[in-house]
Amino acid sequence: MGNTRRRLLSADLLKLSAIFLVLWGHCLQQFLGNGNILENNVYLFIYSFHMPLFMVISGYFSVKSLILPFRETVSKKARQLLLPTFSWSIFIFLIYMAFANLVPECYPITSAGVALSKAFDNFWFLKSLFLCYMIAWCGKNSGLSVSVWVILSLAASQIFPLYNVKVMYPCFLFGMAIKHYSYYIERHRVPLFLSSLSIFIIMSLFWDGDFIKPANLIGAIRNGETDNVMFMLFARFYRVSIGISASLSLYILFTGLFDGKYFCSNPILNRLSEFGTYTLGIYILQVVVLEIVLGTFINCDSLNIYIFQYIVAPLSSVAIMLFCIFIYKFICRYRFLSFVLFGNPLPCKE
Repeated sequence: MGNTRRRLLSADLLKLSAIFLVLWGHCLQQFLGNGNILENNVYLFIYSFHMPLFMVISGYFSVKSLILPFRETVSKKARQLLLPTFSWSIFIFLIYMAFANLVPECYPITSAGVALSKAFDNFWFLKSLFLCYMIAWCGKNSGLSVSVWVILSLAASQIFPLYNVKVMYPCFLFGMAIKHYSYYIERHRVPLFLSSLSIFIIMSLFWDGDFIKPANLIGAIRNGETDNVMFMLFARFYRVSIGISASLSLYILFTGLFDGKYFCSNPILNRLSEFGTYTLGIYILQVVVLEIVLGTFINCDSLNIYIFQYIVAPLSSVAIMLFCIFIYKFICRYRFLSFVLFGNPLPCKE
């Protein structure tokens, strides 16, 4: 039991680190108005692995959900992921409509339909995660051998056009593999850490904004653009590879550092690990707080770029994280709101 708790400590600290990187990247994206964000080295570094890391973590903890009956899995994940997406999208739609009237220069929205469509474009990761659960459940419970269902589900994910499933699902599967082979990873911790870290560092040297630009693979195939097709496929493979190499090295690092008895009883780390349990709420709330509200009114172009990206943005990320945690815990006092806005289960009636 104690070993499980220590592992949860390292996992929660890893999730907390990941959501901090999300906030840092979004601060860079939202508060810098001039220039191409894809040319910002800090932003590119963060975006090389932070969402794959979240998906690897999700895959790691997916085992219990994937052994449930399909209907129960769909119901549980729809509540946790799709219900908050729907609820907050409606709320964001109302914000867009208000901003379109109050600050039309920032939100030149021409109709309610445009505002509604724009609102439902948010929370792509939650939609992607739901789909990854569904694909993995169908594969794992298909009755096929592991190697066959993994290959078939990977192939299916590569033709799915929405929510970046083509990149996220391989990372989800990799998280499942880490969980399955955790004993082997623990036995070969050092060589695996050094090799995965080396791969990540080498791949980072060649990583640039071209790898994460929107790409229309189907259109390129139809138009016979062979060079573009090859690059898009290579970029997809590169994104998955750099993401899982960073995720594996961070997993080994965090479990190696925080699985010990000393850290398990450290009150500061236990407090921080508690914050790591709120990552879903933080992710949802930061869309409203950071991406929509603060991103509309704050511009840091006048600051020195190095001071902004290495001092102001990280400190702002911490402040926004703490604010989101406060709002999340406040809302969760009200069980129905906690259910509707964050997908937390309602208490069972006796």
